[in-house]
Amino acid sequence: MTRPGGPLRGEALQTLAETLDVEATLARLPGLTRDGLRAILLDAAVAPADQPPARGARSVVVYTDGASRGNPGRSGAGVLITAEDGREIARHSRFLGQMTNNMAEYTALLIALKEARNAGADTITVKSDSELLVRQINGEYKVKNDALRIMHQSAMDLLRGFKRWKVTHVRREQNQEADLLANQALDRER
Repeated sequence: MTRPGGPLRGEALQTLAETLDVEATLARLPGLTRDGLRAILLDAAVAPADQPPARGARSVVVYTDGASRGNPGRSGAGVLITAEDGREIARHSRFLGQMTNNMAEYTALLIALKEARNAGADTITVKSDSELLVRQINGEYKVKNDALRIMHQSAMDLLRGFKRWKVTHVRREQNQEADLLANQALDRER
């Protein structure tokens, strides 16, 4: 797949909507894998309704975590959004269905970025305990997996919508609340 997201994303969604057939969609779009299609659908599913961001520019800190019981397996996402002073703005706990842990981590990031934008943030600091995600977003590691490449491109597009952004790695102990939210989503869907 040469350019994840973009036109391929639109073609995949259009074809799937017309056929309601995953196999027909994959057959019509050479280079699109099942995981790539899943990533496109997940990204579309976490897209917020078209609404303007809330008034008032502000800086936020978001903590994200994806959890997968099995790899791939049942997965959940947890997001905690705070003001710079630590005051909680929002929290999200979402069941994601079957996916890999890395896909769950990226989905949690996408949810966080969209929700922070909807909350009116113009500056964002993302804290994640996924070293792979952080290093890929910061350009230190290449993104080799097609599904993650689509999610990575979506995340980069969203990050460019902020005046300033930073994505940092934190130890698990510093990300406990997001981890709890991700696991609560899994526990609710037993």
